[in-house]
Amino acid sequence: MYLTASLEPAPTADRTSRRRKPYFLKTVVVEGTTIPVRFRLIHEVLLFSVGIVGAACAPAVMILPTPAPPTAEPLPSPEVSVSGGQLAFSAFRMGEAHIYLMNPDGTGLLALTQGMDRDHEPTWSPDGSRLAFVRTLMDSPSNLEIFVIQSDGTGLRQLTDHAMIDTQPDWSPDGTQIVFVSNRDSYVERRGPNIRNVSVFEIYTMNADGSGVRRLTHTLGWNSMPVWSPDGSLIAFVTSQTGNDEIFVMNPDGTGGRNLTQQSAQDAAPAWSPDGTRLAFHSRRDGDFEIYLMNADGSAQTRLTRSPGWDIHPTWSPDGSWIAFYSERSGNFDVYIMRADGSEIRQLTTHPDFDGHPAWRP
Repeated sequence: MYLTASLEPAPTADRTSRRRKPYFLKTVVVEGTTIPVRFRLIHEVLLFSVGIVGAACAPAVMILPTPAPPTAEPLPSPEVSVSGGQLAFSAFRMGEAHIYLMNPDGTGLLALTQGMDRDHEPTWSPDGSRLAFVRTLMDSPSNLEIFVIQSDGTGLRQLTDHAMIDTQPDWSPDGTQIVFVSNRDSYVERRGPNIRNVSVFEIYTMNADGSGVRRLTHTLGWNSMPVWSPDGSLIAFVTSQTGNDEIFVMNPDGTGGRNLTQQSAQDAAPAWSPDGTRLAFHSRRDGDFEIYLMNADGSAQTRLTRSPGWDIHPTWSPDGSWIAFYSERSGNFDVYIMRADGSEIRQLTTHPDFDGHPAWRP
């Protein structure tokens, strides 16, 4: 759906469902009419419904539940041998969302960021030395910026500095560029006496130091969740240009887009296997958000998870034998791992508040 609306500053958050699907209240102006709307967090995307108008998707602010007082978390003991580096993830542990590291067996929990700002959506540089992530600035909650930090927590640096939203970063395989999503090219449209803000989320690239920003997509749908293929030849992303969230691939210059999923239900969060032959993703095609697998050309789409709660945001282990994801199957969002065939599912985190957006260290 191509949304033409303007979002106003948000009132208080709705905390009635803190440990399941977080909600957030705002107002939206549609054709000059101000309507209260209720936002729901889905796969890093906020779905919102506006009365009987329907639903739309957009990459947007990471709305997380209000944290409970910090409590000690019993981390699981190793049960299976998992190869690969640490997992970075976003979690509430010290009163706000920060980036954490842990071993792939759930041990060795380490806070990488701290402070009053909200940090989420970590993604590793190809050499595993740095993490790019998104920070929601608490002095300006509607403003999201992309930062980078060394793997030991030093060298924090802001890459984007724009009044609009910059989010969902991913590194190029050679580490020289970062692809990301922004609504910086939203605009005002005039139709006769009517004036309205048109919010567009498009995909951009920038150099790893934040310079050289370049827009890749120019579509009538919202575009989100870009991820570079391991050989650098393609970028997979989510787009609503067909009227429904689908996973597309395009060349790194934005040309040659083609639809891989071709489903009537929402498909999102593509993640390339390390060898570039497959994509993991999540989909609502079977009535609930579950993790699926497909070949790089879109063939052989196969369901991996089956649970009554959402299973979302897959990420591969460096050797391609495991997939991490986060799920609310326990009644709360936690990080899990499973074999690449969907077997041996294991819960890594058990904290009473949100744990999500895992990213496996190369």
